[in-house]
Amino acid sequence: LLAGVKPEETLTVEDSKSGATAGMRAGIPLIGYVGVYGEEDGKEKMDEMAEKLTKETKANVIMYDWKEFPECVKKIEAL
Repeated sequence: LLAGVKPEETLTVEDSKSGATAGMRAGIPLIGYVGVYGEEDGKEKMDEMAEKLTKETKANVIMYDWKEFPECVKKIEAL
């Protein structure tokens, strides 16, 4: 419990497996951001990371572009 806030009352946006794993272990709802991989390594790597963050770290939502952030937050809130 950090400053009186429960993990389920927060969210985290992570673009790495290690960061996403930390969020998962803390019980914090997770948005997996994979857009950076598309910019640096192409669509194949972006799709690979989307699958990895979903399967291995239980990311609640995958975000491909920061324009999607408000909609991703709504999805987290609906959980």
